[in-house]
Amino acid sequence: MYRFDSRGAFLPKFLGGVIVLFCAILIACYYIAKQANPIMLDEKGNLRDSHAAVAK
Repeated sequence: MYRFDSRGAFLPKFLGGVIVLFCAILIACYYIAKQANPIMLDEKGNLRDSHAAVAK
């Protein structure tokens, strides 16, 4: 029967912490990007029409 010893206990806790930190950063980036409300501009600095391309 396998008995858990304390020699390998650090790695799963460390990797779990890294995963939790990564998820927290993703959630923070989502909320920051949601509040940003960017204005899209074209190459000349005019407002970009987001629904349809304007043919000229």
